[in-house]
Amino acid sequence: MKNNVLDVALKDSNFKCIYDFGIKNELIMPFDENFMEPMKYINISFIHCSLYDYFKRGDNIGFCLEACEYLSEMFDEYEIYKGVLPAIKGTERSMNGEHAWLISDGIIYDTSLLLAIDKSLSEYLGYIPQGVVSRKSNKKSNSIHS
Repeated sequence: MKNNVLDVALKDSNFKCIYDFGIKNELIMPFDENFMEPMKYINISFIHCSLYDYFKRGDNIGFCLEACEYLSEMFDEYEIYKGVLPAIKGTERSMNGEHAWLISDGIIYDTSLLLAIDKSLSEYLGYIPQGVVSRKSNKKSNSIHS
């Protein structure tokens, strides 16, 4: 899969430095076929395709919040954040760096960059959360469903 959003982010020298460190130390992993295989069995009924096909066609680009909501079907517990990622500023549908990402079990799943990122790198990469959009938790006292 070609990823123009990641290409733009890697032009930011700070992002690239942390990205290279994360890849080398296995703190950042691309969405590979092993990760994406279960997506073949998650159907997005109103657009008549699987989540796998949705990502393969690039329909996720520019629709990060929607893509996070679809991806959340793969997780028992998660939070979806809306905020800013300056490294993607100027990309299609994110002229000011507006962004959304999903966090589950200490991992950021970025549906635009197609990366799974250890949450410990979030601040260094420039993720600026502005609020939780959606949350699912098995702990009833902390459960919010949107």
